[in-house]
Amino acid sequence: MKQIEMALLLAVCAVSNIVAQQIVHRPAVPPGAAAIGYTKCVINEMPTAADIALGDEGNYKWFSGQWWGKSPSLDCYSTQDGVLELTLGGDLVSTPRDFSAGKLPLLPGADGFYVEFDVRLSDNDPDHFPAVWLMPAEHNGKQEDQYVGDPAGFERWMELDIDEGGFGPGLTGSVHSHYGIYSEGYQQIQNHNNVSRVAIDRTKKHTFGASAVSNK
Repeated sequence: MKQIEMALLLAVCAVSNIVAQQIVHRPAVPPGAAAIGYTKCVINEMPTAADIALGDEGNYKWFSGQWWGKSPSLDCYSTQDGVLELTLGGDLVSTPRDFSAGKLPLLPGADGFYVEFDVRLSDNDPDHFPAVWLMPAEHNGKQEDQYVGDPAGFERWMELDIDEGGFGPGLTGSVHSHYGIYSEGYQQIQNHNNVSRVAIDRTKKHTFGASAVSNK
């Protein structure tokens, strides 16, 4: 397995009233957000290795690793020319493992939002699996992704994959709807035709975006 380097920049726009303490790197609203009427920027970050928490909690913007697995070593992250680089195994998230408040806000799905990431890889080797995606805070160790009336242990949650680079020559964008009891195996539904057959050169910077519309 070759080493992967991934450059990330995250921008989120919404119509909600969330205000985040932030350093604004992009003064303009991204075109994708403006096209659907989202004009209030709530997160606009170019993370660096120094922004990543040393542990699993605290008032930080970024954390290493998902709550369900072992945290990758901080050696997986470095900053080169002001840009965060992740080597193979790096897994950057924006919430503490217990989903207590960090420095960055959660996005209320009911309000709708637009999110985009800038990503660049060191090479196009097919063993790379870069991914930028969103998960609900309710899908956690406390199983708070349950609905009233569902059986004990039954979870329902949605995963929004803005891009996963390991499935095809081009962008892979998916919405996964998971449901069921974990020990019995989750069932899932996802959108079809989600893998672009148009190859992209991942050594160039690409901006991947996705939106969720308000259900109000």
